[in-house]
Amino acid sequence: MADTVHTGLVNIASSTARTENLPAELPSRESPIWQDWTAFLRAYKETIDKISQDLADAGMPTLVEYSVLYWLNYSEQHQMRQVDLSKGVLVSKSRVTRLMNDLVQKGYVRRDKSSPDKRVTYAIMTEGGREAFLRATPVFAGSFQKHFGSRIKKSDQGGLARILGTMLCSD
Repeated sequence: MADTVHTGLVNIASSTARTENLPAELPSRESPIWQDWTAFLRAYKETIDKISQDLADAGMPTLVEYSVLYWLNYSEQHQMRQVDLSKGVLVSKSRVTRLMNDLVQKGYVRRDKSSPDKRVTYAIMTEGGREAFLRATPVFAGSFQKHFGSRIKKSDQGGLARILGTMLCSD
């Protein structure tokens, strides 16, 4: 059994586990930081899964499709550069390209390369996209409130963003 140091980390060097190519210390499963990590991951996955399921059950766009429509709806002239959209929707550039193909096929979005820089592709919400967004919004809003918003006390709102925001500013 591994020794646990006061930080809650496992000293790999003193354990009987294989140690080659491993860092000197890893969090133990019982450490507060590991508990935070697993709670964060479980809460994220469970919340996303539940909201996704609610949208699917109602026959609405997927959560990632809804996220694209959300960003486009609130952007100037209902359009964004695809590269900026990938950052807002939290998907890779290659994933946003495949996603855009699906959204174009469904009639929710069209592409435009008419900017002075022909390397830049804009995603522009269509009327069909706006209608899909408006239909899905009550389902999303209810699900968001049920699975996320109602679980955070008013006095705690913003606290999670402050804590997680410290990770976003690191290298």
